[in-house]
Amino acid sequence: MKLFNFSESLPGNFETIHWGDWHWENVDCYRPIINRCIKYVQSGKNIFLTLGGDQNETIGPKDPRYSVAKHGSKKKVIQAGINELVELLLPIADRILWVMPGNHEWKKMNDIDMVLEICEKLGIADRASTYLTKADMGSFKIMDWHGDGNCNSRAGDLATRMKNEEQWVKKQMRHMAADCEVQLMHHIHKIRLLPPTSMLNMVDNGKDLKGCYDFPTRIPLGVTSRSKALYYIHEDHRWYASSGAALQTYSIGESGYGERRGYPPCEHGAVRTVVKNDKFLGVEAEYFDSKPHYYQPKLHRYEPRQVA
Repeated sequence: MKLFNFSESLPGNFETIHWGDWHWENVDCYRPIINRCIKYVQSGKNIFLTLGGDQNETIGPKDPRYSVAKHGSKKKVIQAGINELVELLLPIADRILWVMPGNHEWKKMNDIDMVLEICEKLGIADRASTYLTKADMGSFKIMDWHGDGNCNSRAGDLATRMKNEEQWVKKQMRHMAADCEVQLMHHIHKIRLLPPTSMLNMVDNGKDLKGCYDFPTRIPLGVTSRSKALYYIHEDHRWYASSGAALQTYSIGESGYGERRGYPPCEHGAVRTVVKNDKFLGVEAEYFDSKPHYYQPKLHRYEPRQVA
């Protein structure tokens, strides 16, 4: 795990794109959407980017996913992939908050630390992170984990499958960072968002009954020896999210391993956190295009409510 603190360096109005699973050297990597992401980050003054792992496919000639037609029989694919990503990310290097490894980079860790090499070449070696990252963003804290497992629901209808997969994302992470308003993962190549939930509760002041809705609250747990506050956020009061990928599971003229194994189509896109006037507004999906999608929730503003 690596901890970051941006509470003093980030502006009062900003948004952050959280994405991973580009799989750059894969035959099915859809590079146009990655280029659109880079342009989007460049389009605004206070737009930042985090990378959640599997930016590289880490394909070598002995890898079963290796394609002579795509990669060339003698090309040093891994090093070439690193250099190409450095060239791609260099114009926005100062906007990158952290870069994490995924399971693809991890399997090459004994030979090469791809994340550290990319960050060093970008001049942001201190932003090289680990498989799990926690960051203080000022108005909220976020946990970013590359992820593990497979969430594919086999329910009979789409609505149930979506709900099952959202709950799966929550169950994977809810025990990992009890002090974070946002818990984010990658790896599953699906955009799933689960906002905080609330319900009507009955309380009294000793004389009268009053109804109130619960809402996200940092519950104090005490302080450390350095007087840093410790707190807990109820698991139902956190945001849970997973980002999409930049892969085409199915493409004309190619047969990637996703096609051979019958995987569902990858969802292209990321998730975004938004802060306005030093207030955390929430999490939303970002697809980097104007095409309609069946699953594109609006930004959820979570406000405390009370009823008499």
